[in-house]
Amino acid sequence: MLSLRPDDLTSPETLALIDEHVAEMRATSPAESCHVQAADELAVPGTTLYTAWDGGQLVAMGAIKRLDAEGFVRCQPFGSYTDDPLSVFYTLRL
Repeated sequence: MLSLRPDDLTSPETLALIDEHVAEMRATSPAESCHVQAADELAVPGTTLYTAWDGGQLVAMGAIKRLDAEGFVRCQPFGSYTDDPLSVFYTLRL
């Protein structure tokens, strides 16, 4: 059975998958299009890494970064956009 859980970036499986992903992205992506983050860059306040496990095997991962941790403020839809439960709008004062 597949389980999804927040990851604290300490398991050898998680760290190995991140290292493999970083190496692959840096080897195959143009530098200006390579937006991958290493484990130490993911282990910051406001970012949560989730891992998916099938039994005892790590099969996927994804990170969510809270935009409000960067100074973004949630706002209502703007322009011709309508409110949608799958969309989130933020502003950032420059």
